[in-house]
Amino acid sequence: DAAEPTALARLHLLAGEPDLARAPARQAALRALSAGRYAEARRWLFLLDALPSGRGSLSDGHDAFELAVAKARVALVTEAEEPRDLLVEGVERVAESPTERASATLLRAAYQLRQGHVRPALAEALRTASPSRAPTPELAVEALVLATRCRLRLHQPEDARAQLTRAEALLAAAAPGHLTHEVALLRTEVLLRDQQLDAAGAQAEALTQGARARGHLHDEARAGLLLARVLRLAGRRARAEGLARQARTAAGTTGDLALAAEASLVLAALLVERGDAAGAVPLLDTTIRQLRSLKLDHRMPMALRLILEVALAQGDPHAADVALATFRTRPSADPEAPATLVRWWRTRGDLQTALDVPAPTSPGGQRDEWAHLLWSIERARVH
Repeated sequence: DAAEPTALARLHLLAGEPDLARAPARQAALRALSAGRYAEARRWLFLLDALPSGRGSLSDGHDAFELAVAKARVALVTEAEEPRDLLVEGVERVAESPTERASATLLRAAYQLRQGHVRPALAEALRTASPSRAPTPELAVEALVLATRCRLRLHQPEDARAQLTRAEALLAAAAPGHLTHEVALLRTEVLLRDQQLDAAGAQAEALTQGARARGHLHDEARAGLLLARVLRLAGRRARAEGLARQARTAAGTTGDLALAAEASLVLAALLVERGDAAGAVPLLDTTIRQLRSLKLDHRMPMALRLILEVALAQGDPHAADVALATFRTRPSADPEAPATLVRWWRTRGDLQTALDVPAPTSPGGQRDEWAHLLWSIERARVH
């Protein structure tokens, strides 16, 4: 029973047997981590640090490795500041088998990505995914998942697709595991970036419902937020807003700070688009601080574009200074920014500057049809 380790640990603590509470508390922490309940896992790990060693302590090397990995993974998700490299070093120290050493390498790469070092993280992930390096198919898939995230950050869609295809082939040859959801989420993300909204929406809907049926709140929230992004582009903003709010709440429950920031950003966009600029301002302020703290630099252009939208709605030109400075040199840093810039300069009476705003492209260089349509409509209003 999933609740048994939790109940057993509590019983030992109530009975004044903290040494015997260690083993069930460890099991409760690992189960919470596996279920995506990072905040709960963090509480159990804090308790384990406070418990004395004794009859219930664990000396097995693999147990020590699992616990070190749990601490590092939970910190990666729940710490607002840059996670401590000491935690990864602790994993590397207790890694013994080839599988454990490869897992430690991937964890190091995940920390590099969290710290904003995308290319070093990509290099480590690709090395680990190599058939000559990955000890197991599961680790190869895990490495390909991380490498695909890096490729998407670097706006390299072709390489991302190739890595996903390889990961899907490895999953098809082995028994489906916990990485199936990860690979499917990334495939849906690629479909969304390719503007295949029907396919992306159908897959995101299926992933959301599947996670709900499994009772996995974290997986449901991530898939639901992806679905919200699809529905926003499809014009179904009411449901998109509901899903973004649910994802934000779930992120708070599970302790995933990056998910909370991304859900808040999508929610802020939907609030601005339905005319609630005043409601979006405090949300945007908090979200921008979170994005900076979490090194989610690839989301900042969208946040700056929303600041520009709010400045337009509120008639406050000074609030737009930072966004204008960014988009002056990188007008398509956010694909929808050119349309907003045309509207900004038109409302300021500078029609020529409005017409000089270049057509949008996605950061990867390909044409974004939705953004191009918005830009064309705004240009037509200048004349």
